[in-house]
Amino acid sequence: MTPADLFVYGTLRSGCDNPFARLLSRSAAPRGAGKVQGRLFLIENYPGAVPSSVESQWVFGEVWTLRTPETTLSVLDDYEGCGPRSPLPHEFRRAEALAYLPEPVLVWIYWYNFDPRGKRIIPGGRFAGC
Repeated sequence: MTPADLFVYGTLRSGCDNPFARLLSRSAAPRGAGKVQGRLFLIENYPGAVPSSVESQWVFGEVWTLRTPETTLSVLDDYEGCGPRSPLPHEFRRAEALAYLPEPVLVWIYWYNFDPRGKRIIPGGRFAGC
């Protein structure tokens, strides 16, 4: 089963004022705050999450239920640089993950696709900017 929910932890969160965050707010219903097991890094002025198997490492964000998943994800894939027209290698990749709300929910997430060594870890797994 393909997820209809998207976990966002950076510039797509509610309260961020950019065309893609506004698109998400028009194209989806907020499901609530959640967390995904991973580590959060500051890439430039935006975050990148990488999966982790360490139980104490979490990325915090929001879960949104997409009304038209294929359409919305196609636009967001381009924004995240992993759409079919995006240059290779892709900086992010969209994959399935479990988010906890606290109940587990299968979601899409955009993972950072490069080696994060040398990038600053965002303490507490919460990105403060937009």
